[in-house]
Amino acid sequence: MRHPTGVHQIEARPSPRLPQFPPIVLPLVLTGLVLIWLAGTTSSGNAVNQPPKVSILFPPPCCVTISDGPLRIRADASAADGAIRQVVFYAEDELIGIVTNAPYNIFWTPDKNTDEYPQWRLTAVAIDNSGLSSTSAPARIRFRQPPTGTPSMAITAPTNDASFAAPATLLFAADLLTTDGIDNPVDFLIGTNVIGTVTNAPYSLVVTTLPEGRYELSVRTVGGVFHQTGYSAPIGVNVGKRNNNPPTVKLIGSPIFGIFYLPATLRLSAVSNDSDGTIAQVEFFIGKTSIGIARDPPYSLTLSNFVFAEGMYDVYAVATDDQGTSVQSQADGISFITGLPDPIARIELPGNGAFYSPRDTIPVVAYVVRADNNINPVEFLLDSVVVDATLGPPYLFAVRNLTVGTHTLAARIKDLDGSESRGQVFSITVADPVLVAPQLRTDRQFQFEAQGLIPRAPLSLQSSTDLVHWIEIQQTILATNKLTLFDSTATNYSRRFYRVRLGP
Repeated sequence: MRHPTGVHQIEARPSPRLPQFPPIVLPLVLTGLVLIWLAGTTSSGNAVNQPPKVSILFPPPCCVTISDGPLRIRADASAADGAIRQVVFYAEDELIGIVTNAPYNIFWTPDKNTDEYPQWRLTAVAIDNSGLSSTSAPARIRFRQPPTGTPSMAITAPTNDASFAAPATLLFAADLLTTDGIDNPVDFLIGTNVIGTVTNAPYSLVVTTLPEGRYELSVRTVGGVFHQTGYSAPIGVNVGKRNNNPPTVKLIGSPIFGIFYLPATLRLSAVSNDSDGTIAQVEFFIGKTSIGIARDPPYSLTLSNFVFAEGMYDVYAVATDDQGTSVQSQADGISFITGLPDPIARIELPGNGAFYSPRDTIPVVAYVVRADNNINPVEFLLDSVVVDATLGPPYLFAVRNLTVGTHTLAARIKDLDGSESRGQVFSITVADPVLVAPQLRTDRQFQFEAQGLIPRAPLSLQSSTDLVHWIEIQQTILATNKLTLFDSTATNYSRRFYRVRLGP
């Protein structure tokens, strides 16, 4: 709009819709050489404070029946990057209430003047802690006042035509749309049966173990001048069969070798879980024969002086959940033999084919089974020479200062009758790789050579900038006892350390 030249008076008036607040001072903090802007926005695209969000949840924008009492108005407000300072409610342009804390509810008694069906435009304004505000979409409502003052209610949970899996557990909740100012008891009904009564707000209860079927839910209360009964509109819910997920089950702690000498002490354990229910039982089988049931975790079974027909069998577990679904675990092999066994001694650690350096201390651990009162020691052999003997358990010793090359490890034990048991002979390799001849090539690659390697051994080249955290930059299988290595990213770092490791 254009105005003629001259002196004009301009007057600023506060908006009738929003409460007035003092200006917000946005501080600047100077830290070292960095200027930090704590609030607001900049032209360079820094983050800005987002306005809050607000909406009126109740009453809905439709015809609502009320009594002589106040009407409940409920809003929802949130601030993504701050907090809600207050929510201000308006009917048309008239301020009807301010709420500073959630839940944002007010009771309002409208001035119904002389209209038979008075109408109002309700809005809510949310103001956050930085002073930004947002206004909700309006709820345009029309009131029809019944002559008897019958109270009005609405079901808020569950929703109409909601579906649940049997046996169902659900929240049954309702709100008073109108009130006469008195908290009257509210009856909750399934069909025509009252399943519970709540005397004070919030009006809700939990329904459990509903079987399959369709149900009609409603609520009722008594109020108004003539103490009339008011009912909510009914809703329907469906309860159907659950889409059951099968349980899981796994045998754990299976016996070494799966060999038992009869009569035996048999111990079996399983882990079982059900993602959408509970485990009813875990049953253990040898072949097709059930040997016991565990109904509570940990699912385990111990049988003493157990006797079974000699032979080889599958041992497994079957888990059944609370819906009757069963799943079988993996099967482990098991053998039953009559009579005492020979003793067993074998190397458990280190693994066969392991790699070490000459500076390593190598722990050697043996697994031993004695079936009689054998008190002979377990002997450890390094390169076929006895280097240690122990009565144990534990059966272990340490090897140090091994020379570069391949070495063998074994464990043995003698029975009372003089028979000897010796386990598998393991081999380990000792190598002392070194990195030599470093140079920076004209193509900016860093080149060096690894020597003292073991042909056909896996090699890992690793790098670090602090000698603490190492990352692998190359992996290969060696063809010879030396290898030329390259790092094309070396010039990206002010310093970089390298090492090579043999073995997987």
